[in-house]
Amino acid sequence: MPDRAERRAWELRLAASGGSWWTRLRLLVGSVFGALGFLLGKDAARAGAELRAISRWLAERGAGTVFDARQVDRRALQGLTPSRRELFGQAVDRAAGSLAEAWAGLADRGSDTSLDELTGDDFAAKGRRRSLSPLALGAYLVGILSVVAGWKLLGDGRLAGAGLLPSQQSWTELLGAWLDPVAGSAAMAGPPWLGATALAALVTFGQVEWLVTLAFLIVVPLAWFLALRTLRTLGVEGPAAVIAALGYALAPVLVGALGGGWLGVVTWTVLLPLLSHALIVWAGRPGWGTAGAVALWLGFAVVQVPLVWPLVLLTMALTPAVRSVRGAGEWLLVAAAGAVALGPALVAWAAFPGRYLTSASPALAASSAADPWLLALAHPNGTGVAPVWVSAAVVGVAWLAAVLGLYRRPRDAAPGFVAAAIGLLAAVLLTRIVVVVPPGVEARPQSLPWLVLMLGGLMLAAARGLSGLAAELRNRTLGVWHAGVLILTGLVIVAVGIGAAWWAWDAASGLRRTESDSLPPFVRVAMTSDAPVRTLAIARGGGEIRWALHEGDLPRLGEDERALPGTLEPQRGLATSVVNRLLSGSADNQLSVDLARLGVGYVWLKGSDPDLRTAVGNVPGLGVGTGDDDGATWPVPSAGRATVEGGATSVTGDGATVEAGAENRRLVLAEVADARWWATLDGRPLPPVT
Repeated sequence: MPDRAERRAWELRLAASGGSWWTRLRLLVGSVFGALGFLLGKDAARAGAELRAISRWLAERGAGTVFDARQVDRRALQGLTPSRRELFGQAVDRAAGSLAEAWAGLADRGSDTSLDELTGDDFAAKGRRRSLSPLALGAYLVGILSVVAGWKLLGDGRLAGAGLLPSQQSWTELLGAWLDPVAGSAAMAGPPWLGATALAALVTFGQVEWLVTLAFLIVVPLAWFLALRTLRTLGVEGPAAVIAALGYALAPVLVGALGGGWLGVVTWTVLLPLLSHALIVWAGRPGWGTAGAVALWLGFAVVQVPLVWPLVLLTMALTPAVRSVRGAGEWLLVAAAGAVALGPALVAWAAFPGRYLTSASPALAASSAADPWLLALAHPNGTGVAPVWVSAAVVGVAWLAAVLGLYRRPRDAAPGFVAAAIGLLAAVLLTRIVVVVPPGVEARPQSLPWLVLMLGGLMLAAARGLSGLAAELRNRTLGVWHAGVLILTGLVIVAVGIGAAWWAWDAASGLRRTESDSLPPFVRVAMTSDAPVRTLAIARGGGEIRWALHEGDLPRLGEDERALPGTLEPQRGLATSVVNRLLSGSADNQLSVDLARLGVGYVWLKGSDPDLRTAVGNVPGLGVGTGDDDGATWPVPSAGRATVEGGATSVTGDGATVEAGAENRRLVLAEVADARWWATLDGRPLPPVT
């Protein structure tokens, strides 16, 4: 009997016979994704067989030629092969079956039925009695709260928040944001998490916005399910596992990752139980397959939180499994997976070592650090964080339960307590420093991913340390111990209930659906034309004045790590000076010149502020302003991101034709200086000048 790879190769040859190049391409792409699916399902043998079959099919053209030469009556085969609708139905059935098996694996294990019970007269009646298990009750609760919390995230426009820029139109644009070189930083492209997000967007048919919305919709129920699976692997069952898993799943709600729109932390919340489960399985059953699972989930996690790479390697090094030659090889496999996941950034970030200490989108993080006691309550600074009393209720009870669990079962609860201590220590220390991240922006490392680790460790310590406590009470007489356990149980249920209620009620209030029609239409056309300009947007609200430089189709997901306009020197200092002079009403003649140096073609003021309108309108050199109660706009004549100077100044851009003129003209780019900029005239390179 032929092996699996050879049989699959013949299947590909038969399926491709008589088909067009499009059919062959679909088979190739589908088979590659099938191999990836087997790998994600931790079936390395089937993944390898699929890849070997692809190589044999592509390498051997003789069989394909023979099949193509045969005359086949397609009508005679009708009804013998399944239709697309039937194939889709089979796929749905298989997916539903897999989900049912996974749910059955998590279901509460009831007590074994003895032979006396099976042969007794009361067995039939006993079989008909059903009770609602803690797992089912938890699933119903999480499902209902997910619907209540998620409906606010649906709507038109693109999801945005303090840490979430609006997404790109398609996954190819996101891929470009990852692969395109960063101006001003040699040999540096976008961060690796953009590439991972682009790959994940294939699940949502290339629609990045669907992926982003789905991530914030399902993060809590998915984190609950995965944390529950990890706890069951460690032997924690019943209500303890359900409540502890829900407490962990509320971590992105409490720390503000959900309300602030921190996509990287949301992803990290889901990956942490997956990585923990893989480590637990590998420690109990070392092997290349289990080590491959650790390497896989580490590869996804390290692009979000690079510092997790050495932590996982240290954790593996402390286990007995690495003391053999094979164990050392498995450790090296996991180490290589982290390097492969970071890719070119592993070397490119060497010029900015502080980026290894941050998570995704560090430039958008809060500029101040919270007090250590607030971090111990999972209450950092930033938008979308739960009120301090909610954090105190949930995390305070979690610390109490973890300490009691450590006292009751030190050996079982210690790993979780150590993880919580590492998370808190990292959150406190990292937020006390300011680092420089690519391509030269100062940022403060976030505490959010480490607070998620802290809360996960607390829940693990509490669940393992207090598991089985109710069973022990059955053999004790009613007394103080019963009262203490009852009070603790009530505190835990109330605390988790408070966190869950906040999640459903107001956790996502920091997110919003944003449309791109805030700026006037003619300004947006000018920003995205072949001769593009920038817009200086100014707004006053809440007693403060905010400003930003906008270009192109406005900032998109991940572009903050490529330096937003006006965030790098000397552009940053010039932009700050321009804004201060505009708002102070100085109205000096140099303002319009400096705006042109920044590539600003329009000044846009949001809202009807008479003082600000007067200050901006008095600037010499600006065009006539237009607007209404929602805002006002002033053009900056002869300004753009690319201009030709020499006599009269003209705006140019991509594909624009430059008219003939004097020899002393020069092309001026209002962009970050980069040695890779080049220009030619009639095929001759133009020399750059300072």
